[in-house]
Amino acid sequence: LHPLSKDDFLRRHFRQRCVVIRGGGAERAATLFPAASAGDVEEVVENTASERVMAWVRTGGTVRAMDGLPPSRGTTARSIDIDDSRSALALHQAGHALYCRAPPAIEETLVNALLKETSLGLPPLRDAGPLAGRGEVEMFCARKGHVTAWHSDFQENFTVQLRGRKRWRLAHRREAHPLRGETPHFADDSVLWDQAKSRALGETIQSRKRPRAAPGVEEVILDAGDVLYFPAGVFHEVESLDDDNISLNISLMAPTTAEVICSALRHRLLRTDAGRARVTTDTVGLYENLIHALASARDELKELSPSHILPGALRESPGDGNMSEDSDDE
Repeated sequence: LHPLSKDDFLRRHFRQRCVVIRGGGAERAATLFPAASAGDVEEVVENTASERVMAWVRTGGTVRAMDGLPPSRGTTARSIDIDDSRSALALHQAGHALYCRAPPAIEETLVNALLKETSLGLPPLRDAGPLAGRGEVEMFCARKGHVTAWHSDFQENFTVQLRGRKRWRLAHRREAHPLRGETPHFADDSVLWDQAKSRALGETIQSRKRPRAAPGVEEVILDAGDVLYFPAGVFHEVESLDDDNISLNISLMAPTTAEVICSALRHRLLRTDAGRARVTTDTVGLYENLIHALASARDELKELSPSHILPGALRESPGDGNMSEDSDDE
């Protein structure tokens, strides 16, 4: 993020608002992924950590309007999974965009470093259980005129333009803690259904009463070496301005508070007979077991404290600086 300092970024921008960092140029891009910054799409596709490469094939229809957002500048696209690199490269040459994960070594290095420096998730870091921070690095290889229509993500995102230029339109944030993204460009109906359910789950009285007026929209153009950070929940539309266009996106996420508390409660309930009782289709037995289990859960919740929930390295009391003696739970 140089020349923006880490402290300034964490204090003023992280999980709060977008920021563009310029001035890195091709040198910064080449440091992250030399082959991609040189325009080698074949290297990107053949060394991806993804099992398949995804192609966004433009179908030419009108993108449906989204509440409170300006019309999209693009046309509809369908996401297609591609099993072999030759077909993926042919689609790219025909003008369609490719999406896949970065090579494993790049992903591991960047995700681990950023999780550590942003303090996302509970330690230890990446791939260390459901309460650890998680993330991946995605590659986007697009052609001139490709537009990814308005959508939002549930991760914290750092996008680095490796080659070419992209125009970003960014709307004011609509959700503080989104559980899923809102990505109508994915063709998988199950994805769209999951997103709809999560939005319904996350709605509050306040959000339902919020006016649907169009938010302010800012436009920025990223050149090679520029970095854009945008928090989870920010709606954005992205347009490729060159035929030779490659960008890298680091997306990070952490468990919710509900997941952390429920994980600790699960471990405590499994120490009880009611918590370990097997669920059956016998209605009488099911209700009886659940009554006992809920009673145990209420008792355990009353006993839970941060010292029961947090890993040992985080159990320092904010009052006296002493480590908690209680270490029987995670």
